[in-house]
Amino acid sequence: MAQGFWQQEARYDGADYDLAHLQPFERRLITPKGATIGLTVRFSYHCATDKLGRRDLGSHVREETRPTEERYFCPVRWFLSRRLPDTMRDLDSKRLASVPGYQWLYTGRLPGISLPWVVWIRVLPGVDRCVVAVESVYLAGSPPKGGAPETFRFIVEQTRRTGHLYGLPDRA
Repeated sequence: MAQGFWQQEARYDGADYDLAHLQPFERRLITPKGATIGLTVRFSYHCATDKLGRRDLGSHVREETRPTEERYFCPVRWFLSRRLPDTMRDLDSKRLASVPGYQWLYTGRLPGISLPWVVWIRVLPGVDRCVVAVESVYLAGSPPKGGAPETFRFIVEQTRRTGHLYGLPDRA
């Protein structure tokens, strides 16, 4: 079995960085009617890597689901990713905007940082639970504008109820 990217060694400028906080985890979402929906939260390596040429390069990091994509460790994205597990545990009543590709965008502010923090999320139907795929996280001078916002809880409920990806951005 392939090694998860969160188990790989990440290095930048001679220092080692731990990616274990990006290991997938399970959680439960409670609906307003008291029903429980199981969630598997998984993170893409885009949460701690960047493309060649964006910054001084750190170590090469691979993700088994994208074997031909070249990504390198990025300490800025790694720093931002440290908040992701807690954010994903506390997202239920937060509002997300739909964006192209059946993705949802959570935008927030971090103390001491002037640019908005954006988290790209996909909510996928599963056999007995939904999969919440955190695709990327970064600071954005101009965050993308999405469609009508929905609460994370509603997005998960609709995905689970229909068994299909939920939400398309509004067409202008």
